[in-house]
Amino acid sequence: MGMKIDKASICYILAIILGGTFLLSPCKQLVSDLIYIHHQTWWVDNNDIIDPIVVAVEIIIVVLLVLVGIYFDKQFFKKKKEEEKRELAKAEKEKENLKARYDASVRNLETDNGKLTNKISLKECDLKQDIIVFKESEKIWLLGNMYSFKDILGYNLSDNQQLKKGDIEFRTKASTADMLGRSFWGKFLAGDVGAAVGATTAEKATIAVQQNDVVLHDYFITININSLEKPTIRIAIGDNEALANEIAGLINVIVKRNSVS
Repeated sequence: MGMKIDKASICYILAIILGGTFLLSPCKQLVSDLIYIHHQTWWVDNNDIIDPIVVAVEIIIVVLLVLVGIYFDKQFFKKKKEEEKRELAKAEKEKENLKARYDASVRNLETDNGKLTNKISLKECDLKQDIIVFKESEKIWLLGNMYSFKDILGYNLSDNQQLKKGDIEFRTKASTADMLGRSFWGKFLAGDVGAAVGATTAEKATIAVQQNDVVLHDYFITININSLEKPTIRIAIGDNEALANEIAGLINVIVKRNSVS
């Protein structure tokens, strides 16, 4: 697998290289001093020898700086990847623990009220967002509270819908008849070039095109409870029509059974 280098890494490496260029300025003088041949009464100062060596040293320094930058960049990404892996593992563990606690709570409800008959979850692993029916004990768990079937007096399904007007798009187009006319006379007078010019100079009209309107649904169910402290429970569902109908159908069955018992 190849190493990924993003913009930040490139900037990091370039910064190292640019910083290293400050070390290159005395390079030629240093090499000159090393190559300078001085022996008693004679010396040689030959730029033809010194310049290639200076260039070679500069290239070596730049390559070393790039390699150092890539190494540290690789270490940085390795550490970052390990941290992300640990965070992901931690999140997965927390999710597993939440699921285990939730399942244990559901089993406790079944121990007290019998095997659950139906369960509708508005949110995953959250009893306060669950609707659970226990047919055996004729009880229903509604968003964190247990009620007897006989405590369910009625319900109402509502849709607080809103109409979102479609966007208006402006389009400009040339008149077909005018464009053909101008193109014909342009070609008659000046050939193909005149035809093209005539077509482009035709009268243009701008029209407004409105997109289709969109209906935004916002369903909620109000359940009437036989309680003076809290006579209603309001369940917000959003735009999920299927879920709204499922909950309404379930409550309707309980209300109907209460009416015949």
